[in-house]
Amino acid sequence: DLLQYTTTKTGYNFVGWYTDVELTNSVTSVTLTDDIAVYAKWEEAVDTGAATSVFFAGVTLDATNKYVVLTNVGDSTPVAISAASELPADSTRLLATFNATTGTLTFNRGYNFAIDPDFAEPNFAYNSYVMMQVPDGETTRYGIKANGDLTIDLGGYKNALYAEWSDQISNHNVIAIYSEGDVTIQGDGFLRLTANPSVNLTVNSHAIFAKGDINLNGGIVYAY
Repeated sequence: DLLQYTTTKTGYNFVGWYTDVELTNSVTSVTLTDDIAVYAKWEEAVDTGAATSVFFAGVTLDATNKYVVLTNVGDSTPVAISAASELPADSTRLLATFNATTGTLTFNRGYNFAIDPDFAEPNFAYNSYVMMQVPDGETTRYGIKANGDLTIDLGGYKNALYAEWSDQISNHNVIAIYSEGDVTIQGDGFLRLTANPSVNLTVNSHAIFAKGDINLNGGIVYAY
């Protein structure tokens, strides 16, 4: 299994292992019956700066659309709004707030799931529960997708990003958190990144995929 072996190179990000020097045939495992060479592929690290756009819960947040809210608790079709004056009085309808200057997505108590918001698994009750979605024109399902350095503030809540039990995502890529730059998770709280056990995920599925660094500065992150 080559997935457990990574290497480092200053100024570059490791992409993966390949069986040919042209780096066209990716490989995640080999069976050793004789000597075999694998080649590392690199991408030059680019300082993207703070994320200015984030795809989250099926909508895009940016400098204009700073909030993602639900029409009703448990609604599967969130909407983005721009003005704080438009925020609902019911805090369980606000999923998150985005600051495009700092690239920070802050979780709230929104519950984007078609069940009672007091739903609890044994020994665990969620404050925030958000379904992963597929951006238009893509096939990968994302919980959060950012175009630069992303900071996730857990907001002091127990949060979950979930890929549902659906034929739509079997044998597809699922990436709970994706960033073109760094990913930093901070604040008190808990973040669960998960797909239903019955879903067949591809080898290109990830709990967190960042082209830069991944930093855990607070909270607990749990993926399975």
